[in-house]
Amino acid sequence: MTWDASGAAKRLQEPEGYPQSVVEDINNQHVSVGTASLYSTTWAVRWDRDGRPTFLEQPPNSVGSLATRVNDSGEIIGSARFLGAGNTSAVRWDASGKVMYLGSSTFPSPATARDINNRGTVAGDTYESVAGGYRAARALRCCVFRVMPGASDGSVAYEVNNRDVFLGATKIGDRIETVRWDNNGGTVVMKPVPGTSRRNVHALNDAGLAVGTSDQRAAIWDVNGNATLLPDEKPGRVLKNSMAQTINNAGRILGSAEYWDVPTRAVIWR
Repeated sequence: MTWDASGAAKRLQEPEGYPQSVVEDINNQHVSVGTASLYSTTWAVRWDRDGRPTFLEQPPNSVGSLATRVNDSGEIIGSARFLGAGNTSAVRWDASGKVMYLGSSTFPSPATARDINNRGTVAGDTYESVAGGYRAARALRCCVFRVMPGASDGSVAYEVNNRDVFLGATKIGDRIETVRWDNNGGTVVMKPVPGTSRRNVHALNDAGLAVGTSDQRAAIWDVNGNATLLPDEKPGRVLKNSMAQTINNAGRILGSAEYWDVPTRAVIWR
């Protein structure tokens, strides 16, 4: 289903012969992506603005695929599956629907594509065959994944904004830190709110502001990685927990809050 700005719903068609479908993302041109399934077989699908489905091109010898993100140019990321345990490779479809590998330019290799921006830059992780292990990586529109500067074994880049600034996690010293990589590879640690210890940073906007939680409270991070708690929706009531889930380029934040005497509620911070 898709919903327009008035809240009216539209049902997307399944490809003929495929009774199940899941939509994962939609862009500002109302193009949606996801999957359609028949029994245990699942393939990546693109729906046009009128809800008509098209299967995306498949890499040779693949036995399944997923489409997870689409940008405003119609470029899509996801994965393709091959026979054998763990044989999943990150792929990109260009606006015409042509598929390419992201882990290697010529063959499937272990990698995960997690986000794509409107410049066609992809955030994710790729397997480093020389050093061993997965590392945070980025791929420009033209190219396959390249490891982020200073990325440790087990690191990941999971969000990229339209200025090629990345959000992710890597090991610094003996700790796993949530970090922001700028478009030159410089690293900023996203610090917890003073007096708290755990943070989970979810999303990043084009101004470089990030949101998430510090301990169990919604928080916002500035471009220097310093965090501030977001205000309570109901001052004077005992807050159980709150979460900031995403932030747009106007600075509006979507999340939730739960009080001891009030069930979990959707919240917008402006």
